[in-house]
Amino acid sequence: MSTDLERALIDFISREGPTPTTELLARLKKSTGCSRASFYRELKRLEDEGAILILESVVHLCHAHFTARRLEQSHTEDAALQQAEEMMRSVESAPLKWTTDTLSRVHALWSTVALTVLKTLDGAGYVGWSPHPWFHLTNKNLEEQALTAHFADRHSFTTIIGPSGKLGEAYIDYFKDRGGLVRRVDRIPNNLEGTHLSVIEDYIIKIQLDTDLHGYLQKLFSNDIHRTEINSAEKSTLNAMRGTHTIELEKNPSKAEKILSLLLRSSVADSDDSTL
Repeated sequence: MSTDLERALIDFISREGPTPTTELLARLKKSTGCSRASFYRELKRLEDEGAILILESVVHLCHAHFTARRLEQSHTEDAALQQAEEMMRSVESAPLKWTTDTLSRVHALWSTVALTVLKTLDGAGYVGWSPHPWFHLTNKNLEEQALTAHFADRHSFTTIIGPSGKLGEAYIDYFKDRGGLVRRVDRIPNNLEGTHLSVIEDYIIKIQLDTDLHGYLQKLFSNDIHRTEINSAEKSTLNAMRGTHTIELEKNPSKAEKILSLLLRSSVADSDDSTL
C-alpha cells in the first residue's frame, strides 16, 4: 500500500525528473514534514521494490515499475516519454554506460533501459541472451512488472539461455507461462561467455557482471545440473554480493544484425564467431 511520502516522492520525480537525494530530501521535508530517517527508509523500500534506481546519489524512476502500475497522473507518462526520447538522442552520438553494485540493481537498471528503448520503438521485438537466467531470483516482483510492461505494449519477447541445468528448466517454464518465447542452448558460445545481451532493432544492451558474482552464478546454475532451486541462504548471498557491474547501451545496426543472426540461428551453441 502506498504511503503519503511515497506518493509525494513519486509525484516529484515524475514531474521534475531524476533528482539528487539531498535535493529530494529538502523538497519533501518542506512539503510533507518527513524526517531524514523516514525519508531514507522510504527510499530504501522503494529501491528494494524496484520502484526507483539510485545511481551516483541521483534518484530515478524505474520504468518497469511505473509502466506496469500505470499511475493516474498524466505527467508521469509524459515525463517518462520525455526522458526516453532524451536518452535515445544521446545514444545516437555515443554509447551510454552505467555502473551499479548489486545484482538486484543491475536488474532494475536493465529493466529501465530496455523499457526506455521499447517505449520509443512501437511494436519492436526484443531478443535477449543470458548464460545464467538469474533475473527472477533477484526481484520476482520487478521481473513480473517488466514482463507485464513489455507484453502490454505489444512487444514480442524472446530469450535464449545457456545450459543452466534444472534451474534453467524452471526459468523456461516461468518465462513461457508469462507469454515469452524461450530456448536453451547446449553450451555457451565462446564469444558470448559472461556477457548478457539484449537486442531491440538497432540497439544493443550489454551487461557485464563482476567476476566474483559471475562465478557464483556459474556455481548455482551450472556446477550442479540436477539442482532445481536455490535455498534462502544462497539467495541472500546472491543478492548481498557487491561488485562493479556495467550496463552499456549502444546503437549499432550492423553489430545488432550480427548478434541477432548468431542468437537466432539454430546452430547458436556451435558458433565460434569472434566478430562481436
